[in-house]
Amino acid sequence: MASNLNSLASRAIKSAASLAAIACISAIAAPQANAGTIVNGWNYAVDSFNDGVTGGLGGKYEIYGLGIKQVGNEVIVGIDTRLPIEGSNSLFSDNHIAWGDMFFNFGGGKMSEGNGDFLAVRFADNNDAGVSETGVYINASGQFVDNGFNSVAAHNDYVNGNGGSASNGDLASNDSYFDASYNVIQSGTKVGDIALLDEAALTGYGFNLNDVPGTAGNPESDTFAGRPNSSNGVSYFSERQSYGFKFELPPGMVGEFVAHLAQECFNDTVAITGEFIAESTDVPEPSLLLGLAGIAGLGLVRRRRHA
Repeated sequence: MASNLNSLASRAIKSAASLAAIACISAIAAPQANAGTIVNGWNYAVDSFNDGVTGGLGGKYEIYGLGIKQVGNEVIVGIDTRLPIEGSNSLFSDNHIAWGDMFFNFGGGKMSEGNGDFLAVRFADNNDAGVSETGVYINASGQFVDNGFNSVAAHNDYVNGNGGSASNGDLASNDSYFDASYNVIQSGTKVGDIALLDEAALTGYGFNLNDVPGTAGNPESDTFAGRPNSSNGVSYFSERQSYGFKFELPPGMVGEFVAHLAQECFNDTVAITGEFIAESTDVPEPSLLLGLAGIAGLGLVRRRRHA
């Protein structure tokens, strides 16, 4: 019996050490496993630098890329663009173009197949979404708001036909994922709030699209051939800038995803692939296993004394 207890204690200690090692490896490997470009814990999707459309190629609707970082159960999103977070005055529709909402599709199918099951985030409070509050929504459905191009495909065709190079971040311009064009939330269940982040806050979290190999030093023209800087008091340009938001990941929203973000006008669209990892609750704490090993050893000592 003493030999059996001694063997039990030994196995418990070895198991605790093994699980502790696994836990450490898991903690290191936790950031998105299925992702575009991982740099310093950020999952980046770099978009074309010449597929924004403001009466011609370039200008204030240009999106340079997205970044997503998961820290525990918190998700941080960074946007590198020329369009201010409040949007811009426009000659189209209601004379204003706002940011659309960000959609996360965990279904593994095309965009339309995820409709009604999206995790969606409304971070701009002045778009034409069917929900009134900013925040995090589950069971969300998307809708199309036409303030410019009538689809992702129409935008990409225009860019490619006018000497630009259209892309949608991690997805090609002709990727079959875009069988629909949702840019704002139609309906959903709000489950949380967001916190907006300015450029300084994002920098503090380590967001920098120029860290991605091949992006630093790209030319940024403030004009494009044959176009004025403004028309009827509406500017075509704004400075390149970064901002974003953070939120708590709702329960169950884990696994591989395709996420996309567009403006109301579809004058640029960016998509990113990644994976959210659930915080593990199934692996016993190494300290607990060591405690069990200690109890087994104590039993061994007591049995020896009794003998």
